[in-house]
Amino acid sequence: MLEPWLTGVLWLAAAALSGWALALFVGVLGQRNANVLTPWSPAPILRTLQPRQAVAPTVAVSSNNALWQFVGILDDRVYVRSGNKP
Repeated sequence: MLEPWLTGVLWLAAAALSGWALALFVGVLGQRNANVLTPWSPAPILRTLQPRQAVAPTVAVSSNNALWQFVGILDDRVYVRSGNKP
């Protein structure tokens, strides 16, 4: 009476243990292959302008109904104006 139930539990335990062992093997194998790879690093950002290098101001194109008007870029700042106020 207890034997069919116990057989099912033993098969379930054996399947769980086999799955755990297989997952452990795949993880160890993957970790060993991952050590061969070079560590990832992001690509460097190419900068054509040096810090604190002045940039020639651009000609501002304005329209009468624009809220902000682009004036130019200098160093790390963007200059805009609203009306006649910078």
